[in-house]
Amino acid sequence: MPHLLRVGEVDIVPLLEWQGTFITRGTLLPSSDAGEWSDNASWLDPTFWSAQTDGVPLYSRSYVIRSDGQLILVDTGIGNGKNRPQVPPFNGLDTDYLSRLRDEIGDVEAVDAVINTHIHQDHVGWNTRLVDGQWRPTFPRATYLLPDADYEEWNRSRGSDSGADEVFLDSVLPVVDTRQASFYTGERVVDQNITIVPAPGHSPGSSVVMIVSAGESAVITGDIVHTPMQLAHPEQHMVFDADPVRAVSSRRTVLAAVADAGSIMLPAHFGRTGGLRLTRDGSGFSIAEWVPLTAE
Repeated sequence: MPHLLRVGEVDIVPLLEWQGTFITRGTLLPSSDAGEWSDNASWLDPTFWSAQTDGVPLYSRSYVIRSDGQLILVDTGIGNGKNRPQVPPFNGLDTDYLSRLRDEIGDVEAVDAVINTHIHQDHVGWNTRLVDGQWRPTFPRATYLLPDADYEEWNRSRGSDSGADEVFLDSVLPVVDTRQASFYTGERVVDQNITIVPAPGHSPGSSVVMIVSAGESAVITGDIVHTPMQLAHPEQHMVFDADPVRAVSSRRTVLAAVADAGSIMLPAHFGRTGGLRLTRDGSGFSIAEWVPLTAE
């Protein structure tokens, strides 16, 4: 049976694509203090951090949303067969993600909209799949909602970074070429329950997805955080943040909104499936409770 979170009248199903450890704490969070992690090893190790290796387990996760008669997919992971030599575990990946997605939704033609919270390799990969030697949109009926700031930045800088070029060419341009792309700036209302909200810093157009229905709320947080330690220490920026200062500001703003509204936070990369609620804790935040999935 599929497992989901129900937020008011909206159903949200997390779909795991990949999990593994390819980066250490000190590399992921250059400003983090090793001693603080050791002090919190009782709950971090081994789910969120390995005290033995200093590695940080990460997940690649999408969210399937049923809302207001629409089927919406938030972020599309790494994708199969993509050339990603900069991150060896992602290079030529071959998983059963698409088969499991079909088990959940039926046919890929059922998807009405795809939301990319930002244009990074582990959030846009299944935008496309290889068909007869060409990268084609995986979801032929879907509108692909892409952050305009990311698209403009990646398009402008083409030729300067072969890795970014590859992602742009195989996972973004094909949906633009078929005129399925719709670019958003600022807040974008998707339907009566769902709004895309800017949270720039990790990338120029980095965003989160807010779900509000029947007095309940949840936030799919994209890449504003990669590890629960950034809840306690929002000032710890990630090596992948394009603008660390803006990323910290966006992280604090989003986490405060989640905590103050009692919303369910739905992270992309935490090594545990389900949602969580936050509470303010000094200058940071702590986990008030984990919200488990329920059988449909």
